[in-house]
Amino acid sequence: TGAALSPAAGMAGGGGGSGEKLRKFRPSMPLETASSIIDESIKLARQHDILPLAVVVLDAGGQIVAVKRQDGSAVMRVDIAMGKAYGALSMGMPTTQLRERLGGRPSFM
Repeated sequence: TGAALSPAAGMAGGGGGSGEKLRKFRPSMPLETASSIIDESIKLARQHDILPLAVVVLDAGGQIVAVKRQDGSAVMRVDIAMGKAYGALSMGMPTTQLRERLGGRPSFM
């Protein structure tokens, strides 16, 4: 989990008995933080009586860190959440701000 590939071993966590110490990557978004974001999002959705949803958290490189889908959420919810997360990351702003800025240009989205 999180180990870098060793050029000598050719596989994560290997080391090939060469005594080479593998270094760990430092994540831009730790799993614990991503999990907290998701749990708080779902908590707020319940408090505001929002339909079941899915939440996706990406790291700075666009890699999925965590995904959670509430029971009873619609079929495409994870795909929609993924698209919103990628859009926000790519454009460098929250999706609410994207909606406001592009409200008059629906063909753009």
